[in-house]
Amino acid sequence: MIMIVDSHGLIHRSFHAYTPEMKTSQGEQVNAVFGTFSLLLNAILTVKPDYLFVVADTPHATFRHKAVDDYKGTRPPSAPELVSQLVRTKDLMKAMGMTVLSIEGYEADDIAALLTRSYKKQDKVTVLSSDMDLLQLVEENVVVRQPGSTGRVFNAAAVMFKLGVRPDQVADYKALVGDSSDNIKGVPGIGPKSAV
Repeated sequence: MIMIVDSHGLIHRSFHAYTPEMKTSQGEQVNAVFGTFSLLLNAILTVKPDYLFVVADTPHATFRHKAVDDYKGTRPPSAPELVSQLVRTKDLMKAMGMTVLSIEGYEADDIAALLTRSYKKQDKVTVLSSDMDLLQLVEENVVVRQPGSTGRVFNAAAVMFKLGVRPDQVADYKALVGDSSDNIKGVPGIGPKSAV
């Protein structure tokens, strides 16, 4: 069993879910660090992977930024308290012996997809992420698990139930409806029902 962890998804979720008053004795804010490791350790104990890869974004532009002028243009800049915890969390993961992969010009999602395609024929793959874009990776040997105590697992049937399309149709579905979090407009007049 291989588990691929979307680190930025866990860190962002934890930063907003845990109280910002969680600090070290030196005053360093660590709510995202604490939350990330809580979610990650819970998933490791549940999934019991043989191998674990952590995928991460870089602060540099990707090929999507070059293709779409205002890609992710509606997102506000990250808070300095979040940025410092992104660095701290990745450093701790590496110190624990976890493989943290990032490639300049690509997003963590791209690396997760590459790893999934590389390993799915020889092993089962669990992708730990709350990013619905990654549902397109789901197939016979691949599931997407949401982080948290519920840990909802998306197989092909669950993707169909959630979105109304098969995993191999998720990219087309997203192209039609757009994605406000990435500032992708979609096709005017087409909402989720029409897209399905």
